[in-house]
Amino acid sequence: MNAPSFEKPWREAFEDYFRWSTQGPQTVGIDLGANPLAPMASHPVLWRLALPLKNPMSNGLRDSDEEDAVFAVQGALEACLRPLGLLRVGHLVDQGVQFVYLYGPKSITARQVRPLVRAHQGTYDVGVSRTWDPHWTAYLRMLFPPPLHYQLRMNRQRVALLRAEGEPLDVARRVEHRVSF
Repeated sequence: MNAPSFEKPWREAFEDYFRWSTQGPQTVGIDLGANPLAPMASHPVLWRLALPLKNPMSNGLRDSDEEDAVFAVQGALEACLRPLGLLRVGHLVDQGVQFVYLYGPKSITARQVRPLVRAHQGTYDVGVSRTWDPHWTAYLRMLFPPPLHYQLRMNRQRVALLRAEGEPLDVARRVEHRVSF
Protein backbone atom coordinates (compact mmCIF):
# COMPACT_ATOMS: atom_id res chain seq x y z
CA MET A 1 0.00 0.00 0.00
CA ASN A 2 1.31 3.46 -0.90
CA ALA A 3 1.59 6.07 1.82
CA PRO A 4 -0.83 8.97 1.36
CA SER A 5 0.56 12.18 -0.08
CA PHE A 6 1.27 15.07 2.30
CA GLU A 7 1.44 17.67 -0.46
CA LYS A 8 -1.00 18.71 -3.13
CA PRO A 9 0.09 17.50 -6.56
CA TRP A 10 -1.10 20.80 -8.04
CA ARG A 11 -0.31 24.46 -7.53
CA GLU A 12 -3.01 26.08 -5.39
CA ALA A 13 -5.14 28.70 -7.13
CA PHE A 14 -8.02 29.63 -4.84
CA GLU A 15 -10.80 31.78 -6.19
CA ASP A 16 -13.90 33.04 -4.39
CA TYR A 17 -17.22 33.81 -6.00
CA PHE A 18 -20.80 34.54 -5.02
CA ARG A 19 -23.89 32.76 -6.34
CA TRP A 20 -27.58 32.25 -5.66
CA SER A 21 -29.15 28.89 -4.90
CA THR A 22 -32.80 28.01 -4.46
CA GLN A 23 -32.33 28.53 -0.70
CA GLY A 24 -30.53 31.88 -0.99
CA PRO A 25 -27.04 33.35 -1.42
CA GLN A 26 -23.87 31.29 -1.21
CA THR A 27 -20.18 32.07 -1.29
CA VAL A 28 -17.79 29.54 -2.74
CA GLY A 29 -14.03 29.27 -2.41
CA ILE A 30 -12.50 26.77 -4.83
CA ASP A 31 -8.97 25.65 -5.62
CA LEU A 32 -9.00 25.89 -9.41
CA GLY A 33 -5.49 24.47 -9.45
CA ALA A 34 -6.96 21.00 -8.88
CA ASN A 35 -9.04 21.17 -12.07
CA PRO A 36 -6.44 19.70 -14.51
CA LEU A 37 -5.98 16.66 -12.24
CA ALA A 38 -9.61 16.13 -11.26
CA PRO A 39 -10.67 13.48 -10.67
CA MET A 40 -7.68 11.81 -9.02
CA ALA A 41 -8.04 8.02 -8.84
CA SER A 42 -5.87 8.00 -5.69
CA HIS A 43 -8.37 10.25 -3.85
CA PRO A 44 -11.89 8.90 -4.53
CA VAL A 45 -13.43 9.81 -1.16
CA LEU A 46 -15.05 13.17 -0.46
CA TRP A 47 -14.85 14.47 3.08
CA ARG A 48 -17.22 17.30 4.00
CA LEU A 49 -16.67 19.17 7.24
CA ALA A 50 -19.58 21.34 8.42
CA LEU A 51 -18.76 24.32 10.65
CA PRO A 52 -22.01 25.89 11.90
CA LEU A 53 -21.42 29.64 12.08
CA LYS A 54 -21.89 31.27 15.46
CA ASN A 55 -23.14 34.64 14.16
CA PRO A 56 -24.21 34.33 10.53
CA MET A 57 -25.69 37.33 8.79
CA SER A 58 -29.45 37.34 8.24
CA ASN A 59 -28.93 35.95 4.71
CA GLY A 60 -27.02 32.93 6.11
CA LEU A 61 -23.58 34.06 4.96
CA ARG A 62 -20.50 34.43 7.15
CA ASP A 63 -20.18 37.75 8.99
CA SER A 64 -16.83 39.50 8.54
CA ASP A 65 -16.39 39.55 12.35
CA GLU A 66 -16.38 35.74 12.38
CA GLU A 67 -14.27 35.24 9.26
CA ASP A 68 -10.88 35.08 11.00
CA ALA A 69 -12.08 32.53 13.56
CA VAL A 70 -13.67 30.30 10.91
CA PHE A 71 -10.61 30.41 8.66
CA ALA A 72 -8.33 29.68 11.64
CA VAL A 73 -10.31 26.52 12.43
CA GLN A 74 -10.45 25.59 8.73
CA GLY A 75 -6.67 26.02 8.49
CA ALA A 76 -6.06 23.94 11.62
CA LEU A 77 -8.31 21.18 10.29
CA GLU A 78 -6.60 21.18 6.91
CA ALA A 79 -3.17 21.01 8.56
CA CYS A 80 -4.08 18.10 10.84
CA LEU A 81 -5.78 16.14 8.03
CA ARG A 82 -3.11 16.69 5.37
CA PRO A 83 -0.82 13.95 6.82
CA LEU A 84 -3.67 11.48 6.16
CA GLY A 85 -3.64 12.52 2.51
CA LEU A 86 -6.83 14.62 2.66
CA LEU A 87 -6.54 17.52 0.21
CA ARG A 88 -8.78 20.59 0.50
CA VAL A 89 -10.40 21.62 -2.77
CA GLY A 90 -12.77 24.30 -1.53
CA HIS A 91 -15.46 25.54 0.79
CA LEU A 92 -19.06 26.67 0.55
CA VAL A 93 -20.94 29.01 2.89
CA ASP A 94 -24.68 28.38 2.86
CA GLN A 95 -27.52 28.85 5.34
CA GLY A 96 -25.30 29.60 8.34
CA VAL A 97 -22.79 26.79 7.76
CA GLN A 98 -19.32 26.77 6.22
CA PHE A 99 -18.72 23.44 4.49
CA VAL A 100 -15.10 22.45 3.81
CA TYR A 101 -14.49 19.93 1.00
CA LEU A 102 -11.50 17.60 0.93
CA TYR A 103 -10.67 14.51 -1.11
CA GLY A 104 -8.69 11.60 0.24
CA PRO A 105 -7.66 7.98 -0.24
CA LYS A 106 -10.22 5.25 0.36
CA SER A 107 -8.03 3.73 3.09
CA ILE A 108 -8.74 6.64 5.47
CA THR A 109 -11.67 6.01 7.81
CA ALA A 110 -13.93 8.17 9.92
CA ARG A 111 -12.34 6.58 13.01
CA GLN A 112 -9.06 8.22 11.96
CA VAL A 113 -10.55 11.58 11.00
CA ARG A 114 -13.09 12.32 13.75
CA PRO A 115 -10.62 12.43 16.69
CA LEU A 116 -8.38 14.82 14.75
CA VAL A 117 -11.34 17.05 13.93
CA ARG A 118 -12.50 17.09 17.56
CA ALA A 119 -8.98 18.00 18.71
CA HIS A 120 -8.70 20.94 16.28
CA GLN A 121 -12.28 22.27 15.97
CA GLY A 122 -11.82 24.92 18.64
CA THR A 123 -15.16 26.31 19.81
CA TYR A 124 -16.99 25.02 16.73
CA ASP A 125 -18.96 21.77 16.68
CA VAL A 126 -17.70 20.42 13.35
CA GLY A 127 -19.68 17.72 11.60
CA VAL A 128 -17.84 15.13 9.49
CA SER A 129 -19.22 13.18 6.56
CA ARG A 130 -17.49 10.72 4.21
CA THR A 131 -18.87 10.00 0.73
CA TRP A 132 -17.64 7.86 -2.14
CA ASP A 133 -17.08 10.35 -5.01
CA PRO A 134 -14.52 8.88 -7.44
CA HIS A 135 -15.61 11.26 -10.22
CA TRP A 136 -15.18 14.33 -7.98
CA THR A 137 -18.75 15.35 -8.65
CA ALA A 138 -18.85 17.73 -5.68
CA TYR A 139 -15.78 19.56 -6.97
CA LEU A 140 -16.54 19.57 -10.70
CA ARG A 141 -20.31 20.13 -10.59
CA MET A 142 -21.15 21.75 -7.28
CA LEU A 143 -18.15 23.92 -6.38
CA PHE A 144 -16.78 24.69 -9.84
CA PRO A 145 -17.81 28.14 -11.05
CA PRO A 146 -20.27 28.60 -13.89
CA PRO A 147 -18.74 29.42 -17.29
CA LEU A 148 -19.03 33.22 -16.92
CA HIS A 149 -17.31 33.28 -13.50
CA TYR A 150 -14.63 30.93 -14.79
CA GLN A 151 -14.02 33.09 -17.88
CA LEU A 152 -13.75 36.22 -15.72
CA ARG A 153 -11.15 34.44 -13.57
CA MET A 154 -9.15 33.43 -16.65
CA ASN A 155 -9.37 37.01 -18.00
CA ARG A 156 -8.03 38.39 -14.69
CA GLN A 157 -5.16 35.90 -14.87
CA ARG A 158 -4.33 36.96 -18.43
CA VAL A 159 -4.43 40.68 -17.56
CA ALA A 160 -2.16 40.08 -14.53
CA LEU A 161 0.30 38.18 -16.75
CA LEU A 162 0.32 40.95 -19.37
CA ARG A 163 0.92 43.56 -16.65
CA ALA A 164 3.75 41.50 -15.17
CA GLU A 165 5.38 41.36 -18.61
CA GLY A 166 5.14 45.14 -18.97
CA GLU A 167 2.48 45.17 -21.69
CA PRO A 168 0.63 48.48 -22.04
CA LEU A 169 -3.00 47.56 -21.45
CA ASP A 170 -4.46 50.92 -22.44
CA VAL A 171 -3.28 50.69 -26.07
CA ALA A 172 -5.79 49.34 -28.57
CA ARG A 173 -4.61 46.32 -30.55
CA ARG A 174 -5.66 44.85 -33.79
CA VAL A 175 -6.87 41.29 -33.34
CA GLU A 176 -6.98 38.94 -36.28
CA HIS A 177 -8.58 35.55 -36.14
CA ARG A 178 -8.01 32.81 -38.67
CA VAL A 179 -10.05 29.71 -38.97
CA SER A 180 -9.30 26.84 -41.28
CA PHE A 181 -11.48 23.85 -41.88
